[in-house]
Amino acid sequence: MDLKSAYKTLIWAGIVLFMAGMVGDANAIPYLRHGAKVGPVLFVIGAIIWITVRIRQPILHPFDSRKYRSQGDAFMAFIFNNFLLEFWAFCLGFAMLIVVGGGSLMKTSPGFKAAIIEIQENDAIMERIGKYGGTGALVSGSTSTYNADLDFSVYGAKGGVRVNISLSKELGYWEVKSLQFK
Repeated sequence: MDLKSAYKTLIWAGIVLFMAGMVGDANAIPYLRHGAKVGPVLFVIGAIIWITVRIRQPILHPFDSRKYRSQGDAFMAFIFNNFLLEFWAFCLGFAMLIVVGGGSLMKTSPGFKAAIIEIQENDAIMERIGKYGGTGALVSGSTSTYNADLDFSVYGAKGGVRVNISLSKELGYWEVKSLQFK
């Protein structure tokens, strides 16, 4: 396998695994959630190989007549071999960065940490998932100093659930306003 095939395979495999991980995380499917962690790693490895390939062999101008039989062949090769593959792959990579980065920022908030404590103390959720094992990468909602409204997946030994929790901080303590899971 040459380097060009390797970086294409790694980049697209990373994107597909990440999307499968997001679908799994959105539906609290434990065995799919790992794609959200493995996908970005494969994508970054593929991007590093892509950079080395592009330093040695820059993208050909679409009208380089030495490489193609006609102007149409040159243009189609440029569109399908370079633009569609690389441009859209890196747009999806940027979206991957936003999702993973946003989820990581939400996980560092005091509201999220309080939500995890409340979830671990909830007997109904612990009965459903077993021993607490962690959360997924897909975290949505909002947090502030005194309010948190979060939606994320929680996983344990028995499986996972999608949790929607609202908290407010009153008199220095986080209190649950609502807690729903499915």
